[in-house]
Amino acid sequence: MDNNEKKIVENLDYMTQNTEVPESLKPENIEKMLRDHRLEQKKPKKTFHWKRAYTRAAAAVVFLSVIGAAASALKVDRTAELVSDYVPGLDNGRREDKASILYAENYDKVYNYIQANAEQMEKVNESFASDTSLYSSAQREDGAAIAENTDSAPKGQGYSDTNVRTEGVAEGDIVKTDGEFLYILKDTLAQINIVDIREEEMKSVATINLEKGMQGAELYVQGKHLIVLGVIQEEAEDSIYQEKTCVLTYDIQDRENVKKIGRVTQSGSYDSSRISDGYLYVFSNFYASADCKKNEPELYVPEVGEKLIEPNKILLPLEENGNMYYVASSINLEEPNNIVDSKGIFHNGGMTYVSSDHIYLCEASRDEEGAISTCIRKISYEDGKLDGKAAANVDGRLEDSFSIDEYNGYLRMVVMKDDQVSRAEPLLRELEEETAVEAEESNALYVLDQNLKIVGSIEGIAPGERIYSARFMEDTAYFVTFKEVDPLFSADLSDPMNPKLIGSLKIPGFSEYLHPYGEGLLLGIGMDVDESGVTTNGVKISMFDISDPADVKEIHKTVLENVYGSAALYDYKAVLIDEEKNMIGFPTYGENEKYYVFNYHSEVGFEKVMEEEINNTSWMDVKGLYSGERLYIVGGNVIESYQIPTYKKVDDIVLQ
Repeated sequence: MDNNEKKIVENLDYMTQNTEVPESLKPENIEKMLRDHRLEQKKPKKTFHWKRAYTRAAAAVVFLSVIGAAASALKVDRTAELVSDYVPGLDNGRREDKASILYAENYDKVYNYIQANAEQMEKVNESFASDTSLYSSAQREDGAAIAENTDSAPKGQGYSDTNVRTEGVAEGDIVKTDGEFLYILKDTLAQINIVDIREEEMKSVATINLEKGMQGAELYVQGKHLIVLGVIQEEAEDSIYQEKTCVLTYDIQDRENVKKIGRVTQSGSYDSSRISDGYLYVFSNFYASADCKKNEPELYVPEVGEKLIEPNKILLPLEENGNMYYVASSINLEEPNNIVDSKGIFHNGGMTYVSSDHIYLCEASRDEEGAISTCIRKISYEDGKLDGKAAANVDGRLEDSFSIDEYNGYLRMVVMKDDQVSRAEPLLRELEEETAVEAEESNALYVLDQNLKIVGSIEGIAPGERIYSARFMEDTAYFVTFKEVDPLFSADLSDPMNPKLIGSLKIPGFSEYLHPYGEGLLLGIGMDVDESGVTTNGVKISMFDISDPADVKEIHKTVLENVYGSAALYDYKAVLIDEEKNMIGFPTYGENEKYYVFNYHSEVGFEKVMEEEINNTSWMDVKGLYSGERLYIVGGNVIESYQIPTYKKVDDIVLQ
């Protein structure tokens, strides 16, 4: 499961832990549904409702049916809470800054928030017990058709790395290479396989069995170290099992004799991680027990490195209650058994953006009138040290991490706003039209200073449309909205106090992912859609001339007919882009699952140099990466290699 899917299961698990629910709604069955749906969604589809259609739609519908009704029963004005002066559980009773970073003084203060949340959960459970009609719509298993909506290789390196959000900040993936070997997380999630690629004939040289009960999620290769992150179930008191994020570090100098040299755990399910300047930053989600006592902090305070996070490292919620933590820790890669620093941050789930200097936690919420806002908390990181800096509440919500960007001390963001939402789905907005009321949408661009105060803005952008993708490039922002055509907007941010829209290009379809491609060029990957805005003609790749940001032009495009989706539309790590090699690669699905590679030429446009059917029976997404003059396509436990630039097949191997 990806991180969003995990959050669905985790939230469902928590919300139903004291409630009798049908067998089909139990978290373990939801997890199975998600995996089945991931395979099912790869089958060809031609017509979509472009409200947004995530691959985890089937489970999202279930989740929303149950949780949405529960949240409605609470009738909590969360936006009011975010800006309220009075906060129960605090001795001082008032905040000088309505959106400030506030640390706990002791565990008692933390406990008060947990109890306030537990009281609200009781109201939710009562609502469940009295309304069995909740389950009727949640039983559906048809996988309702909702479609889902960085820089690959470091310069001068002879092999590719994971496509990342922020240059210089590494991200984990399910497959990595160091130029001589492939390191692959197998689809059982319990093993890492090392494959020798120094010769044309690939050879599996080692299999690393992870700890019993551990499910791997991502891995890194850093010099002589292989780092594996995942989730492990650990038995606590009274035979209760706790889910923890586990970080294992291996010495891989001798690939046939790999040695484990480091192990660190922290409470909660794995969310994501980053590596910067020799430090690994690990993020997990931890739910405090609803049934705990004040003198039992181990039940409501997360652990990092087998120690409870100290009160002065816990950032209290900006609301009246809370039960979920975002646990952040740092590890020196040269001392993989030791925690450098940690933070426990109360939050309700959301998106993480990591710039070169700061971690931004962004969580969206709605008030009772349906207005949406995003709470942003800013945490600095340097040499492993974590420090809360600022917090703010901004109208609207972010599409993804590319919709927010830090540059020269300013935080820039494009957000979507609407005036009305269905009362049945207050926690997630992306639903099929039958489960949501019509909303009047608009968009805005904000510029925030170092203290997260808005210093510049553009309101009312593209009414009735919504943002599908964005890319900030120094003093210019590019973003795509969509309803029936694809307006690619450009905005001048050179004066942070006075941002201006300077261009708008309207073309059929839309781009879900934008990527700089050489001087004055911007690559878009998305869908080509007919005039109705409903039926897709196939996956589309576009090249935009942005040499004049005020006059952006689509200079070339290619539509892949009978190709109805791609992991590139919802996972930027699925994209392989290398300007020096003139390589644009990504997996697709339609009549068959395929991998495409394109070259781009300024005179003639895109040249398809590879179209290869993928032998992938795994639920995991296909990844492409290169080393030297060979391209490797990894689909589950099957690896195929191709010669560059002819893209003729060289070898294949099936991992056992």
